[in-house]
Amino acid sequence: MKQNIYVELRIYIPTFQRPRSLQRQLQCLHYGFMLLSPDEQRQVRVFVAINGMAQKADYLQVLQESRYPLSTQLEWGFRPANIGGNANILLGYVTASDSRHVWVLSDNDYLLPNVLPSVLRTCKDANPDILILASSDGEENESSAISWADMTCFIKSPIYRLGLISRGIYKLSYISESLELLFHYHNTSFPHLAMSLGALRRNNYAHIYKLGLRAFDHDLTIKDELYDDKAYDLSRSGRLQLALLLPPLARQRFIEQILLGNPLEFLRSFRSYGHNALSSLILAAAHSPRILILFPIAVSYDFANKLFAKIRLIVLICVKAQL
Repeated sequence: MKQNIYVELRIYIPTFQRPRSLQRQLQCLHYGFMLLSPDEQRQVRVFVAINGMAQKADYLQVLQESRYPLSTQLEWGFRPANIGGNANILLGYVTASDSRHVWVLSDNDYLLPNVLPSVLRTCKDANPDILILASSDGEENESSAISWADMTCFIKSPIYRLGLISRGIYKLSYISESLELLFHYHNTSFPHLAMSLGALRRNNYAHIYKLGLRAFDHDLTIKDELYDDKAYDLSRSGRLQLALLLPPLARQRFIEQILLGNPLEFLRSFRSYGHNALSSLILAAAHSPRILILFPIAVSYDFANKLFAKIRLIVLICVKAQL
């Protein structure tokens, strides 16, 4: 039964056919809960959204085996059918009306034990519009303010670091007027970035706090539950559509950085999402016409470099075989 209690932090975990990954993530959260005081534990609520009914028995076993104190703050629900990964994710933001901050956490971005206490206390004490987690050791805590109008390079913006969805925790009052963008930019593979940019554009300001400690242990990722490379084709083509939410200078620069930085990677997206990739190219040409000339040149140059590297490797192998 859903509890109608206002909490500081809602953690929403979307999952699809990865019960073993969810089990490990819940173990990580359990260790984090153990570091919270009883009052702090009551300020965190965890909701697991299982996308579809496949492997229902396995999921139920994992969820029902959760231990105290996590078990007292854990809820879950099954979608009647698979509604798609992005849809299951974005509902985490839309349904977070019972909390001050919302954190959509992937089932296999495994948290290190000290992360949950740090996140909760930073949300309460610093109260940032967006809290960003570090991906490596050695980073410092940093509080900053950014302006939409002054943005010139999106890739260097702290918001771009939110591409990994688990890295961002949002103040609900800051994003609430931009939630509809989650649906408009559903096929970018980064609807949460569209929401972030929309909130920044609407408010023209964001208080961002970067938490310096390393948050995730990706070495624990369960290999047989990973998707193949084609699963990322939508992100390769879709992220260009985020350009529409950027100021003019940043928009053109972002388009050219994506298409010219790794053109063959973008072309790979045509194998699974050709219509989406074509739409992104048309958008790119409309806002940066010179890309019509620069992109074919970049593709040719990138292809030639990779072909030369393979030929060189083959020659070296042949030479060594003769010695």
